[in-house]
Amino acid sequence: MPTDRKGHQEDNKHPAGRALMDETANRTNLQAANDARAKIRREGNSSVKSPIEKAGANPNSLRLAVNAMCFQCEGCDADPCVQWRIGNCNIPDCALYAVRPYRYMRGRPVPASLRAAGWPDDEYAYGDTTPTKPGG
Repeated sequence: MPTDRKGHQEDNKHPAGRALMDETANRTNLQAANDARAKIRREGNSSVKSPIEKAGANPNSLRLAVNAMCFQCEGCDADPCVQWRIGNCNIPDCALYAVRPYRYMRGRPVPASLRAAGWPDDEYAYGDTTPTKPGG
């Protein structure tokens, strides 16, 4: 059993002692999970699924169906940053536009990986086609 500064045995009834033990256990569990994920990646058995695969595995989920449709509409990740492209969708007439995933990315700058792939670095080259600057 661990001892304190004075050599007395700690019973871990003090909240700080329990918190320290919990934190250590959490770090150990997190490290074990990270090690397991790294092993899976090394072996090539990645458990990462595309939105289309996730929707196929759970056909009764509307959320997964919407995510899969937006992913498919944006080219199934043919270009980088599919999440940004979905969030900045420029088809407001689409029935799924209001419920598409990644809406919080709307209006964010074009990611560097997309600019490197040849996308214009213009604030409304993709997404909202109405200028927001005066005189634009």
